Amino acid sequence: MSSRRAPKTSDSRNYYEILQVPKDASQDDLKKAYRKLTAMNLHHGDLEKFIELAYAYEVLSDPEKRGIYEKFGEDLYSKERYGKDRCCNDNRRYSDEPCCFDLIYHLEVSFEELYKGTSKKVSFKRDRICSKCKGTGKSKDQRYCCQKCKGDKVVKKGKTLLVHVKKGMQNGQRIIFAGEGPQAPEDTIAGDFVCVLKQKDQHPKSKRKDDVLISERTLPSAEAHYGFKFVLKHLYNRTKLHFKF
Repeated sequence: MSSRRAPKTSDSRNYYEILQVPKDASQDDLKKAYRKLTAMNLHHGDLEKFIELAYAYEVLSDPEKRGIYEKFGEDLYSKERYGKDRCCNDNRRYSDEPCCFDLIYHLEVSFEELYKGTSKKVSFKRDRICSKCKGTGKSKDQRYCCQKCKGDKVVKKGKTLLVHVKKGMQNGQRIIFAGEGPQAPEDTIAGDFVCVLKQKDQHPKSKRKDDVLISERTLPSAEAHYGFKFVLKHLYNRTKLHFKF
């Protein structure tokens, strides 16, 4: 688990360039480009690339977000969201209020868990405003340091969340818990807890391309010539598919 800031806006790439589409691209063009690029990166396991593609598609595929992005630029959707940067909480409220940075958590899931869906509990600690001094770092009479936070204004507070991984989610996809990240005295809006799905293994007999499950079989020349039949066990373990060629 790590709490890190994303690259500064000046270092960020244009979302249209990331998806390799023109600015007047239709929704179908965006979807085709996104699927094509994710498929190309399927075997490379480049987590950052998947996140970049998913983030760009998430903004441009939503008409409201796309309009705001084209009006205000990348500053509004910067993943850094710190200090006086404009921010966008996931409750869809857009604000100029300062925001604390997000907490990034990489959750390892298996190939089957991504395909079939699962739920996992995640426990972590992050900075939260001291409840005793309300973020001043001082005692009530302002003469001494707060005994609870020792003058730091924040304390480490534990949190446990239940992360629901929906059926068919992709490697690198984000699940966001708005306001569950760190707090800072100078920030009025808490950061988000961002759970990034990380596929930890490959299936020995199957692979995915977007929402399509692919199973490969090597055929002897005789079977390829005269035909054959076989039983394919599905990932759900409840259905057996009979094939005849």
